[in-house]
Amino acid sequence: MQRVILSGDLDYSTESQTRAVLAEAIAIDDDEVVADGSAVTFVDSSGLRALLGAQAALAAVGRHFSIENTSSAMRRVIEITGLADLIDVR
Repeated sequence: MQRVILSGDLDYSTESQTRAVLAEAIAIDDDEVVADGSAVTFVDSSGLRALLGAQAALAAVGRHFSIENTSSAMRRVIEITGLADLIDVR
């Protein structure tokens, strides 16, 4: 399992950096990538797009993506958008 610790804002200004960090974890041939969201302070649609992109990339090759330890800010966005229906949120 690869663990990625996300922190700060997941938004338009950090989307490429978030994608790059997730891509590094995806590149390591492991069954699962887990994103720890405990230090995330804000999430917008760009941040969601980066998370969904990681999930899609892993699913395409039969691997698993999940998010755990969500901060209250991240949890709120997940609840409002229904992201938990598309990504395993623990």
